[in-house]
Amino acid sequence: MSKSIQLYNDVVSFETGYSEELVFKQRVLDLLQQFGDEAFSRHHYEPGHITASGFIVNKDATKMLLVQHTKLNLWLQPGGHLDEGETTYAACVREVAEETFLKDIESDGMLFDIDIHLIPSNKGLPPHFHFDIRYLFYVDEALPVEISEESLAIQWVKLEEVQNFNNSDSMLRPVQKIQKILQKR
Repeated sequence: MSKSIQLYNDVVSFETGYSEELVFKQRVLDLLQQFGDEAFSRHHYEPGHITASGFIVNKDATKMLLVQHTKLNLWLQPGGHLDEGETTYAACVREVAEETFLKDIESDGMLFDIDIHLIPSNKGLPPHFHFDIRYLFYVDEALPVEISEESLAIQWVKLEEVQNFNNSDSMLRPVQKIQKILQKR
């Protein structure tokens, strides 16, 4: 099964109660239908391409690990482009390890969130959209983390304080989802 068909099936079965995320879901499905596996290439700029990122929370889901992105100078979850042949989940696990040096992470591997955001032009590349496929990971916050060359800083942040680091809907919607998971425990 091709990557685009696999992801298409995952996105079709993904459920959300957030209206903006329903729009993102449909746009990802349209991208995959129109461009197939080409949508995974970091060189596919119009309208954009698939990326993957991971929201890392501590075991009791009260804190989130954020990295201060070097190029964008924003506090974000780790993530990035897919390498040739990678699934979104495999890319996410790799990106988390590269950006935090964490390897002992837990996840159910299920799609957690979908977001589409504009990436400004940089180093001769045109502005384009990242169709971000997101996963949730749990980790022992006592494990050491390191700053990669892709980040200016890395920090555990209480969920209720994430908005002080990044108050975009792209960040706050996943925080709300994590808080709902916490409430169900």
